[in-house]
This record gives sequence, structure tokens and C-alpha cells, in this order.
Amino acid sequence: MSFIKTDVQGTKASYTLAVAYEQGVVRINNDAALKQLLDTETQSSILATKAIKAMYKSKMNAVLDISDTSLAIEILGHVYPDRIGKAIKNIPLPALVKNSIDKVLERTTVIDCGESGKDSNRWVWDALATANMLINNGPIKKPETLM
Repeated sequence: MSFIKTDVQGTKASYTLAVAYEQGVVRINNDAALKQLLDTETQSSILATKAIKAMYKSKMNAVLDISDTSLAIEILGHVYPDRIGKAIKNIPLPALVKNSIDKVLERTTVIDCGESGKDSNRWVWDALATANMLINNGPIKKPETLM
């Protein structure tokens, strides 16, 4: 797998992500640059998504058929379990638990994001994207109606 430097321009800095581009799939290296972007910028996973999709279009001469929200949530859905798993590994735990954590960490080292038909988990991220849209774009209730 060959990673290509993909620049993400944030409001506070510029970040260089390592991303592999294939037909219908992007593979994002879950490294320090990605974590720095997520820790520093507002709407960081959306910034990463837009940069990755722009580079995909440039490299593949096609549009990556994954919604921005779905891809952004998939990025977050891999980075944060990775962080939690690494933190938990520092706690004295039975070998069985540590082995389970190792399996999670193996799946989060590179974030494989594929279009429907190329990614068996696409439906999960699409469902979470829909839920996110409903939560954030739904009607806002006035405080007096909440009582």
C-alpha cells in the first residue's frame, strides 16, 4: 500500500495526512498527524474528509461515493477507540482482555473507508451519519417547551 501525502488546511495550521487511494476506497493512516488535526481544529474530521475527497478526485478522476458526514464519522469511529485501547493497555489486565484490545488496535491502525460494495461496514457509518444529521438538523425546542 502506497500512502500519498494529503494536505489539510486548518484554521490554526496545515496538516499532512498519509492516505492511500484506490478505486472506491481510501485508506487513512491513523498517525500523529491525524491525531494532531483532530485535537487542534474545529470540525477536524470534516476538514480531513474534504481534503481526502479532493485528492481522491484529482488522483482517480472520479468522485468518492461516500457522504462527507459518513466519512468524517468513520474517521472518528476509528481514532477514538484506538486512543481508548492504548490507554487501557497501560492498566494491568488479564491476557485475554489485552489480546482483545490488540485486535481492536490492529483494526484502527489504518482506517479503510470504502464505497458501498467495497466496504462491508459502509452501512454502519451511513446510519450514524443519518442519525447525526437528524440530531443536528432537527428542530430546536424552545426552553419552555422542554419543561
